[in-house]
Amino acid sequence: MIQVSSPTMFAQRYDPAASRKRARSGSASSSSSSSSSSESESESETETVQQQESQNADPQIDDDDDDVQMKDAIAHSENQTQDSKLNENESGDDNDSDSDSENSTSISDSESDNDSDSSDSSQHSISNKDAKFSTIYQRLKASITKPSADDIDNDNGLSDPESITQNNEDATDLGPIPQPALPRDKRLRQLAPSQSLNWIAEPVYYSTTTTKPFSEYDFLKESTATNKQLLNNLSSNGYNNAFAVQCAVFQELILKNPHFGKIHPDNNNGDLLVNAATGSGKTLAYLIPILLDLSQRRVPKLSCVILVPTRPLVSQVLGAVSALSKNLNVNVVASNSNLSIKKELIKFANFKPDVLITTPGRLVDYLVYGEGDDNDIASSNSNSVPRLSLRYLKYLVIDEVDRLLNQSFQNWISIINRKLQQHQSQPNNKLNSLGYSVQKLLFSATLHNDVNKLASLNFYRPKLLVVDDKSLSAPSDNASINGQSLYKIPPNLHEFEMFLHKDQAPLKPLMLLKLLLTKPKYHQNTLIFTQSNESTLRLTKLLTLLMAKFANFYPELLPKKQQLNIAYLNSTLSSNQRRTVLNKFQSQDIDILIATDLVARGIDILSIERVINYDLPRSAAEYVHRVGRCARANKHGDAVTLLCGNGERKWFNKISREIGRSQPVVGIWKTENGEVEDGEQVVTELEKQFYSEALAELEAAVRGF
Repeated sequence: MIQVSSPTMFAQRYDPAASRKRARSGSASSSSSSSSSSESESESETETVQQQESQNADPQIDDDDDDVQMKDAIAHSENQTQDSKLNENESGDDNDSDSDSENSTSISDSESDNDSDSSDSSQHSISNKDAKFSTIYQRLKASITKPSADDIDNDNGLSDPESITQNNEDATDLGPIPQPALPRDKRLRQLAPSQSLNWIAEPVYYSTTTTKPFSEYDFLKESTATNKQLLNNLSSNGYNNAFAVQCAVFQELILKNPHFGKIHPDNNNGDLLVNAATGSGKTLAYLIPILLDLSQRRVPKLSCVILVPTRPLVSQVLGAVSALSKNLNVNVVASNSNLSIKKELIKFANFKPDVLITTPGRLVDYLVYGEGDDNDIASSNSNSVPRLSLRYLKYLVIDEVDRLLNQSFQNWISIINRKLQQHQSQPNNKLNSLGYSVQKLLFSATLHNDVNKLASLNFYRPKLLVVDDKSLSAPSDNASINGQSLYKIPPNLHEFEMFLHKDQAPLKPLMLLKLLLTKPKYHQNTLIFTQSNESTLRLTKLLTLLMAKFANFYPELLPKKQQLNIAYLNSTLSSNQRRTVLNKFQSQDIDILIATDLVARGIDILSIERVINYDLPRSAAEYVHRVGRCARANKHGDAVTLLCGNGERKWFNKISREIGRSQPVVGIWKTENGEVEDGEQVVTELEKQFYSEALAELEAAVRGF
């Protein structure tokens, strides 16, 4: 029995191709050896071959004996190996003696005869048996050897160079393995714009002239203590008639839903997106239905969260909610940046609010800070900090949603969505079992039409409400249909422009002062916008210096008082200082306020009658929020934009197209014939001299500072 130490050794020893390689390498070494060594080696090999021939001369093969069959195959392969090796040694040794050649020839002849007999016998025995061992050998050989091109045989057992070349070319030309089709996500298909965002192209329009007294609504006429108190709060604050945006929200949220405020399977609590001009009454539009619903509750729990972009807006909304919820069974609380997160959470746990007014960043802090299992607003452990919970939330109001979507605020959208999904997926959530989800109410004057940003809010049966007369008459001319945003300006706003040539740009402050003095209605309740804190300070000081010179020389321009009171408002002031300035401006202690875009959103001062864009706004959305500070609550107002050069005029024309303005903006300076007068003709040489003196005084003051 032959002992095989390893599969590799077995394959190398009994592989004919490998034997021929060893024979060729052995031929080179044998040719350099002496004749005596070759003779002794040949005799030794002859004896070995004869012994093997004697063993295989009469093989006794048993049909059931696998070892005997393996021996015969090995012996046949070994005989072929010895034959090949001896033949190559003979041909490679040309300088040997005649006796060595004769011996070598006789050995080769004898070996060839014996090999033929042995080969016939072995092949006959293997052909009659199962081909199992040959298959095993082939697998073993393929696993441990990588044949070269010289060792590749064709189907007849012969080496074919053409077939080898063709095989190599076929191997290199193999294409990529076909991959299975990727699985489709059903949830992603549901968010496709063609399926889930078709409501953007099909908004519901309401006229801006729609109005109705609050007392005529059936849901407010019911003889309950809550309804009577709510109507009393509205009338005591001067709200007698519902504006267009309020009528639209009441119609969609309450009148079309007979189960409003009730946990009912047929409750049509789809999300609402409302696009209406600034100052149209959007705050009351969502506060009245929410207060009407939450005042019926028995146990206080957080049911409504109102998100606004800035802290001044938090205070403003808090004032409106507090005024309407007076003597109602509703607890209202607002975030306070002067307190730590821990103290505020403890305050919420003790007060148990129904309505929370905050900013998105602060809300994220409430949701992730503290301890607890998010099931209750307060933890049972008195030493732990309670964590805010959205378990019982019914309404999520997002005011100025376009601004909030443009800013991340600690990734607030994904965090709120995750918290809401966690509570809705709980098995003991009765609201979720009845198909009731948190209702989202979104409001803005420049509502986004961006698919990706809107889809991140995970709307449920959304509906878009647009308060605009132009869309009712000519929808194709409205920029909201094909644009990326829905821009709405107050319907009673009158827009003007003041154009200056490039060479007149240095006279821009002087032209502004001439406008303020020559038009008496601009003496008070005028808000001027600039682009930076530095420009507010500089323009305030320069106009104050010019005002003193003009008052002494033109006393008829200021008949009531010798000088107008001008102040500024920017981010350099603290919160208390800003509040003081706004209160003085509202009470008309300040006649003209120069501010940055910090106050362009959310300031609800009904006394503002005119807005002047001293610096051109950077976008159409910024322009809409600037001019929206006047003409609020269906009042009339003026908006004037100063333009220097043709470049700013082109930019202003682009803004006009984006907001879908139907009428062109006219010039602020008009003659008796209705023609626009050139700005340079409005200013006299004496006024230019006053302006130069004021600039010198301002420069001296800056250097002295």
